[in-house]
Amino acid sequence: MMTSPDPLKQAWQAGGGDMPLPRLDDIRTGAGLFYRRIRRRNMIEYGAALITVPVFAHAALTAPSVTIRIGAALAIVGILIIVWQLHRRASAVSPTGDAVLPLIAHQRAQLVRQRDALASIGTWYLLPLIPGLGVIALAPAIDLGLAGLKEMDWFQYAWIGIVAIFFALVWWLNHAAARLLQAEIDALDALEGETE
Repeated sequence: MMTSPDPLKQAWQAGGGDMPLPRLDDIRTGAGLFYRRIRRRNMIEYGAALITVPVFAHAALTAPSVTIRIGAALAIVGILIIVWQLHRRASAVSPTGDAVLPLIAHQRAQLVRQRDALASIGTWYLLPLIPGLGVIALAPAIDLGLAGLKEMDWFQYAWIGIVAIFFALVWWLNHAAARLLQAEIDALDALEGETE
């Protein structure tokens, strides 16, 4: 049984055999823009960590509740894990090389790397924050038992809800971006198949 051919490759081939390949400068420009966009995103994330770590450190040292102090310390650990994972999984790698195919291969590898980082955002970006934020949010219940839940005011419950919605939105947006990157990967695969 034969498998059906790739629809993107079919569309590319249907365009005519004399359709020119993209210019090397266009590919290099696109790869450079992608590199700068990823680098800028990471710099924003690193900057956010430089702001939030001192805020949580202050809370870890001065909060009246030991539970909140522990939660703030856990949040710092979570932020440091995120920064490490961001660098490890999703740092920007500058495009190099003079030939079209190595540049296409480099760009494809970078797209795959970023797609995989975005698709797994829940495990390395959101999950490390949950222990610290959860301990802080539920500090009254941890300190006082179930009676502490009655001590929590509407603002604390609203904060938990807002954080949960924010986490869901971050997860959804990153998965949507991963799907867009997959479409770019598929287009590069079709292009690379045409040059063989």
